[in-house]
This record gives sequence, C-alpha cells and structure tokens, in this order.
Amino acid sequence: IVLFLLFCWVRKRFPRAYQLRNWVEKIKTPLAEDQYGFFSWMWELNALAEDEILNECGLDSLCFLRLLWMGYKVAVFASFNAFWLMPIYATAPNDESTQSVTGRVSQLTTANVPDGDKRLIASVVAAYFLFGYLMHLILKEFNWFIEMRHRYLQKKNSQNYSVFVRNVPSDLCSNYKLEEYFRDS
Repeated sequence: IVLFLLFCWVRKRFPRAYQLRNWVEKIKTPLAEDQYGFFSWMWELNALAEDEILNECGLDSLCFLRLLWMGYKVAVFASFNAFWLMPIYATAPNDESTQSVTGRVSQLTTANVPDGDKRLIASVVAAYFLFGYLMHLILKEFNWFIEMRHRYLQKKNSQNYSVFVRNVPSDLCSNYKLEEYFRDS
C-alpha cells in the first residue's frame, strides 16, 4: 500500500517521467493529455476502449494491461476460495499435531488441520477450481491475443512490412544489387 501511494504521488509530482506521450513530439497522443487525479487514473484506465489503447499505446501496452486484469481476476477468485476454506479449517478437531497452533488467524489455515484429516481434500478441490479457472482465462487470452495480433499486423505500419538485414556484403550494398540478389535467390 505504501509503494502504491508513493507511485501515485510520484506520478503526479513528476508527470514528464510518467507521461512521455504527452510531451515528446514524435510519440505525442491525445490519450496522454489528461493527467487525471491521484486515484482516478485507475478508473479512467478501465473506461478506455481496447481499440483506443491499441491505437495510441500499442499492442504491448494493451497486453500488459490485460495481464494485470487477469491477475486481478485470479486474486479475486482465490479470495473467494478462502471464504469457504477458512470455516473448514477452523472447525477441524484438535489433536497433538495441532496443539501448537495458537492465534485466530492460524486457526483459519491448514496448520489447524491434523495430518490425514479429510478436510485437507478441500485444499485440493480449491486448487483444482483455481487451476481450472486460470486455464480458462489463459485460453480466453490466447484467443484474444491471436485476434488482436492479426488485426494489428493488418495495419499499414512500416514495421509490419519491413525486413532488416545485417552483414550485407559490400558488393550488394546498393538497392539494385540487393533487389537482384533476392529476386534470383
């Protein structure tokens, strides 16, 4: 929380470091013109359309934001898993292997469940739910990425059609000779 608050403060205090697309002429974009507030930038970011982010910031930025959003979904799902796991762990019977477990928080974890207790199966079930959900999200993201990558490559950007060649022999260093070489090859 401290690091997040520090980031929000530094972002507002030094906008040139965090909003290059607002002041560097070659990459300037209207999307970066609004600074937004201390926290409101998070909500504003979610309000932007994916196509707008793709056009203004590129596919890498959009993929990074989608990855963060997927991490958020997994964290929320895992938190909901905890709501049904904690009562199962808390109601475990005490025996000699769990006598050293003290404290309310520790009693809500697997440390409170004796070895060999059937309640430990709940952890396995929760793990399968989480892994299944994660695999579902990954599959959705792969399908989304394939579609977006193809859409991005269909644009008339020079980097989508350029070929860079290094170590060209000196006798092929003219456009004519290079074209002739590739045509004959």
